[in-house]
Amino acid sequence: MQTDGSHPSVSVVGGQEDTRQALCRLGDSVGYRTFSFGTPAEFLDACRSAPMEGCALLDVPAPSGLAEFQRLLDGGVDVPVIILADSADVPMVLRAIKMGAYDFIEKPVSGSELLEKIRSAVHHDARVRRLGVMREEARRRMSRLTGRETEVMNLVVGGHSNKGVAQELGISQKTVEQHRAQVMRKMRVRSLAELVRLVLVADLETEIPPPRRLDTEEEEGQIGGAS
Repeated sequence: MQTDGSHPSVSVVGGQEDTRQALCRLGDSVGYRTFSFGTPAEFLDACRSAPMEGCALLDVPAPSGLAEFQRLLDGGVDVPVIILADSADVPMVLRAIKMGAYDFIEKPVSGSELLEKIRSAVHHDARVRRLGVMREEARRRMSRLTGRETEVMNLVVGGHSNKGVAQELGISQKTVEQHRAQVMRKMRVRSLAELVRLVLVADLETEIPPPRRLDTEEEEGQIGGAS
């Protein structure tokens, strides 16, 4: 199920077959690759054989639906999960978000609203994955620094001048300049601003705030309403 950046996938997990088919058709209509799985176990098995990028829609029964989400978490799901439920109360929604759900939607929901949330989740997943690649490269470069070079870099990034670094470390300003030149070379940056950005990226964790909701112009029918 691995996809390129222009065709991310949306996996629909759980719920009734007809609802899954409707959700897949909605995703297909705007260019997503869609996959249908009857249970979280089927979805996790597929992910192990072919890693997925994009997001997952988890259709859960209420009030025990969070057990299904917990199964995904226990299985190591690594894409944003949007939970769809027939009914929910505030404690259930709050618990789901605290557990790590990207979003929680009570059915019925319009196609346009759902597409907006899917786009947001897919965009978030792409940002997190790009950040992961950038962070890995930044840390790889940092691993090439000596202990002293790392000390110099941290002080420089913290706002110290060469003179200030020299005083802090008890070394000459010329030695600081030599270490700083080595830092710039090994980190493959040409300015202090680039160095600061790279260090910030290296220190970031994978989880980042979700992007603002994206606007959508599609108007679709209600999904998941009473039949």
